[in-house]
Amino acid sequence: MNRGDFERRVNQSAAPHLKESGSLDEAKRLVLRESKALSESLVRETIVLAGKLHERYVQEKQKADEYNDYSEESVDEFSLAPTPTDYLAGEILLEKLAPWSEALREECFGHSVPPHGTVAKAANWIERTSEADLAGWRDKGTERNEALEKIEKLAREHLIELDLKATLLPYHKPDTKHVKNVPTVPRTCLYRLALETKRVAKRTGLAQDALVVHVLTGMRPAVPRVRVGEPQHMLALPNGEQLFARWATVTYFARDLTFEEHRQAYNMVREHVGGKGTEGIGYRDLTFWWLMNEMEAPPQKGDKTRFWQEGLRRWKQLYPDVKPDRWEGVRRKYLGLCDRMERWGML
Repeated sequence: MNRGDFERRVNQSAAPHLKESGSLDEAKRLVLRESKALSESLVRETIVLAGKLHERYVQEKQKADEYNDYSEESVDEFSLAPTPTDYLAGEILLEKLAPWSEALREECFGHSVPPHGTVAKAANWIERTSEADLAGWRDKGTERNEALEKIEKLAREHLIELDLKATLLPYHKPDTKHVKNVPTVPRTCLYRLALETKRVAKRTGLAQDALVVHVLTGMRPAVPRVRVGEPQHMLALPNGEQLFARWATVTYFARDLTFEEHRQAYNMVREHVGGKGTEGIGYRDLTFWWLMNEMEAPPQKGDKTRFWQEGLRRWKQLYPDVKPDRWEGVRRKYLGLCDRMERWGML
C-alpha cells in the first residue's frame, strides 16, 4: 500500500468529526512519521489514534487556535510539530503542576476551578483588577514617597545598593497579537500570580503568559520543542549615536530532537543574526576594510574620484592580482561591505 492509498483508506473509514477537528490529520502525521511499510492494520491504528487525540486534545486545540491568533509565539518561539513524546511529556507535566495551579486558584479565588471560561474574559478581569489595585496604591502615594526618601537616604548613608523594580504580569487579549503586561501591587492576587507563574516558567520551560492563561482558564500550555529568542537591543552612546546589536538564544526542550529540526532552528538563527544567504568576511575583505579605515573612507569632500583611485593604488600594492581592478570597483566593494555590516547590526 502506497501513501496515497493509505490516506484515501483512512479518510474513507474515519468519522466526519475526526476530519473536521483536525485530529485525523494529526494522527496520520504521527503514524506516517514512524511507519516505513503501510498496511490495512495501520489504517485502523490511525483511526483509533485520531479518536484518542479528539477525546483528549480537541478542546485544548480549539482554545489554542484562539490563543495563537493573538499570541507572539511566531516571533519568540520556533514552532515545530509535536511528537508522541511531546504529548506524553506535556500531560505528565500538567498532572504534576495540578496541585500548584489549584492551590494558586484557591489562594486568589477561594476555589480550585479555573475562574474564567475564555482568554478574553481572563484578560478583562486582569485589566479591571489591575486598575482597581493601582487606584488604591495611588491613594497612598504621598506616604509611599516619604517612606522611599527615608529608605534611599539610609541606603546612601550605609552604602546599601537598592534595586527598585515593578513586577509585571504578562497576558493576552483577543484584539492584539502581542503579549501585554500590567503592573501589579504587592500583596495582591495579581502580584502573587505574576511571581508564581514566573517562578514555574523558569523551572519548566513553559512561557509565563501561557501559564497565566492556564491558571485562569484551564487551557493547556504548549510544551515547546525548541524556543529561539531573537532579541534586538539599542544602546545610546555619549556622542549621540545609537549602537544596535542582535543575537539569538536557542533552548531545546525536545527529548527526541532530530537533525532536520536542528537544521531548521539553525536556519532561523542565521536569518535573524546574519540574514539569508549571508557570507562571512574573508581575510581579503578584512584587509580591504582596514585599508579603507586608514584612508578615513568614505570621502566627505574634495575630489572623491581621486580618493577611490588612491584606494585602488594602495590595494594593488597589497594584492596586485586580486580584484577590484578599477576605482569604481573599490567604491562598490566598500559600500557592499558597509551594507553587509549594517544588516548584521555592526554599523
